[in-house]
Amino acid sequence: MERRCARCGRKIKKNEVAYRVRIEIIGEFDGMELGEEEFDEVLEKIVEELEGLPSYLIEGDIYQLKEYILCPDCKDQFAANPLNLPLDMDIPHSIPPPEDE
Repeated sequence: MERRCARCGRKIKKNEVAYRVRIEIIGEFDGMELGEEEFDEVLEKIVEELEGLPSYLIEGDIYQLKEYILCPDCKDQFAANPLNLPLDMDIPHSIPPPEDE
């Protein structure tokens, strides 16, 4: 089975180091303070909105697990900036050895 880096598309050779990145996305909700009657109304409304929707859409809104294979360079880039935020510097492709003092 041929493996390719999910980020750059480079073929990963047999016996070459690669990295599996797992991203788990979990819905988070801090709750609502409702009385019993209000709770029943809100719950009924949610059930009505969800009726007819495929379960994968509902589940995907609550939980997703993504897995990717990355080559060493792309792993370093991803680990340095996993959210791909704008940076004031370039991320080096490798870390240079320390300079002798």
